[in-house]
Amino acid sequence: MAMPDDLSRLDAHLRPLAGVVHAAAAADGGPWVAAVLDARFSDRDGSFIDKVRLERPDGAIGSVFLPVEGTLELIALGQARPSGPDRWHGLVLRVTAEGACEVRLNYDPDCAEDGGFVDS
Repeated sequence: MAMPDDLSRLDAHLRPLAGVVHAAAAADGGPWVAAVLDARFSDRDGSFIDKVRLERPDGAIGSVFLPVEGTLELIALGQARPSGPDRWHGLVLRVTAEGACEVRLNYDPDCAEDGGFVDS
């Protein structure tokens, strides 16, 4: 579980990342309720995968690409993860159209190996 010091350090990356996700969703041009970034980090090779899905008012799901600025924040965020038993391997960042944010951390070390990740 992330400790308060970890969360404070991560906040420096999460706030700008949330801004990039919000801007990408707004640039889509269609109506949206929330944008959800799902990112997973692999300790095996140091890579990560990510996707951004849009929740539409009618319940439909759309996709947008994360701009380069977001990728750079994800790289920095991945490097800022704690080591040891408190290390998380994925995160879901949900940003509403109004700007509210919610973060859930994933502690499963194999979450980046999910073969169906991109399809979901």
